[in-house]
Amino acid sequence: MLGVITANFLFNIESRMKIVVEQSFASLLEDMWYPKLCRTINTDGKSERVNMLIGSASLDQLTPADGGENAGSTNYDQYLEVTTEYFPAAFGKSYKINKLKYLNSLNGGQDPLMQWARDIATQGAYYPQWLAAGTLLNGGTAIGPYDGVSFFNKLHPIHPLIPSLGTYANDFTGAAAAASGATPAYPGACPIDDTVSMDIAFANLQKVLSYIRTSVRLPNNMGMPRKLKPKFILSAPRSFGRISQLLKAQTIAQTAGTSATAGGGADAGEIFKKWMLAEPVQADELAGGVSINIAPINSPPVIVTGSDTTYYVVCEEANKFENGGLLRYSRLPFTMHTYSGESGTDGIDAILGRSQELEYRADMYESVNYGLPYTIFRCQGS
Repeated sequence: MLGVITANFLFNIESRMKIVVEQSFASLLEDMWYPKLCRTINTDGKSERVNMLIGSASLDQLTPADGGENAGSTNYDQYLEVTTEYFPAAFGKSYKINKLKYLNSLNGGQDPLMQWARDIATQGAYYPQWLAAGTLLNGGTAIGPYDGVSFFNKLHPIHPLIPSLGTYANDFTGAAAAASGATPAYPGACPIDDTVSMDIAFANLQKVLSYIRTSVRLPNNMGMPRKLKPKFILSAPRSFGRISQLLKAQTIAQTAGTSATAGGGADAGEIFKKWMLAEPVQADELAGGVSINIAPINSPPVIVTGSDTTYYVVCEEANKFENGGLLRYSRLPFTMHTYSGESGTDGIDAILGRSQELEYRADMYESVNYGLPYTIFRCQGS
């Protein structure tokens, strides 16, 4: 029968808690999507200053095609450096239990300390994804540091200081728009969920991928595409099945179009292979029934809600570049602290000793912020 809490007894508890924490982390990290679009940066200060370079590198033709012997002068490229500062936030929770109550629970076959350790470790492993989801959902409002407009926007400047280079969009919603000057044609909303037929979904996805590859241009006044590589589609569960079906279809039934093109089927399997998209990713946190309370930098808390028909096309560059699509800043990782009242007669040990209580605390310090807007594209259902 358990009746006395000794130092050795507490040591065994804490050793078991460590194992539980590690196992909880390992099992949950197997099913995480946030590393696919989020760069993790470890920082050792109160804040991290981020520099983003907006380059205009290009080659100029210095002579006619005459052998090039008269080339002597050259032009110089310039880089704009955008600087912003990101701060981690503190996250934590504690659990306290009376020693006698704990012993009684153990005698009854329950171990509340182990259960709390397992639950809070799961939260610690999962919380960066929760933050990433909230950051994505707030992207239509929050101002990104790169160019001074909201992270998801229809009018991102190609170069913040050269308006004549035009704009691009990473938010597809509403009506389509024709090309105007240096700004390319805008596809508008491009739904691919079950509210549209399969052939319309196919055509809409083709519009999105084509826009990403050709209409997002380098800021070098040459009109060159950035050569972005769409990597995968991130969506809420309700759309996930349809998107998976779309990307694996071998034949697409043609039910739309003119009388000359409607009806019958078209081979689509080879086209999907050429798109080179990875398996779609399901994000429960982006569903229409999920609301997330987040506290953006220097802003009051807001509640953001997902959408069952919105999907995100994530480019390879989102977690490849130094400044990726989203930036996760980790000051201190998830850590468990234990206080038993058995380690001395000062401070919290004295308090816990007098009250005959065990106290455990978990904390971490981090944040998820916006990076390069041309690496993640939000496609709304309408």
